Amino acid sequence: MLNVAVVGYGHIGKRHCNNIMENPETELVAVCDPYIDSKELPKENIWWHDFNEMMQTYLTYESEHTLDLIVIATPNHLHYEMVKRCLEAKIPVLAEKPLTLKTDESLELIRISEENNVPIFVNYPLRFLESVWTMKKAVNKIGSPRIIQLNALWNRNENYYDSDWRGLSDMEGGPMFNEFIHHLNLIKYLFGDIKNIEGNTYDFAHDYTEVEDTGIINFQTKEGGVGNMIYTVACPNQSFDVSLTVIGSKGSFKLSGLYLNELLIDGKMYEYEINLEHFSDVLESVRLYLEEDYLDNRLCNIYEATSDIKDIEAFYESSKIQTKTNAESFVVKDLNF
Repeated sequence: MLNVAVVGYGHIGKRHCNNIMENPETELVAVCDPYIDSKELPKENIWWHDFNEMMQTYLTYESEHTLDLIVIATPNHLHYEMVKRCLEAKIPVLAEKPLTLKTDESLELIRISEENNVPIFVNYPLRFLESVWTMKKAVNKIGSPRIIQLNALWNRNENYYDSDWRGLSDMEGGPMFNEFIHHLNLIKYLFGDIKNIEGNTYDFAHDYTEVEDTGIINFQTKEGGVGNMIYTVACPNQSFDVSLTVIGSKGSFKLSGLYLNELLIDGKMYEYEINLEHFSDVLESVRLYLEEDYLDNRLCNIYEATSDIKDIEAFYESSKIQTKTNAESFVVKDLNF
């Protein structure tokens, strides 16, 4: 039996708790959240307000349970310090994305993980969809990717940002960190690392946040293909679509639908049932690794997660330069009438 603690009991933390309780091979032994008193808990007598107090209790054997895995599902800016504390205590981690908001922080976590021989996995559930797995197995059939086009067209309204951290640049990091890191990782999971990343950001409908609501990313693959990713949370009323189109040297395919459950490979359509339980597949794969030493290659490791953060930082830095260049191009330096 794998004893698991969940830190952060928001929307995502609740899903992790439910998955842990539904898995017969895992036991939910602790839930930590500073606002726990105002939330309905899944079990009694397992809650903590303070993360450090919880850690101290379990590490000094004042609890009847040990901790075999800690799930970090807190706001983005808290991930680094909490994951670091877990690694220093030699407790494996399943962290929500993004692992951190800075490449330097992720590199430090890599150092501690390697030094203490403690694994970290990051929750990228899209990799566990049957449609994505089918696509992964078919990658070689389409040959080297020449053109990659990803559109992620979502809605995030004012209610979503009614939070003490969402929409704040130093806490959320922006939509590429908070939402669309999933889709960036998906591209790299299927086709490998990317390079020459550049782009721009825009804000069409979210003047009440500190971050953009739309962006365009251009990149190249290691094999010389070109790619483009358009993301937005500014769709009116509701999310509209997610799609990934790839033109290869031997064939083409398209993955589409808000839940990525439709796959077109060289004219042949595959439709899959919408899967909202892929979080549980991630948990089970982590359990299999920790208890049975079986590594599911769909799991995202710390090195892949760090690469995503590095790429997003490169994109945001490029967007700042591009925005400044565009602004300067509109400055009238000399008026001669």
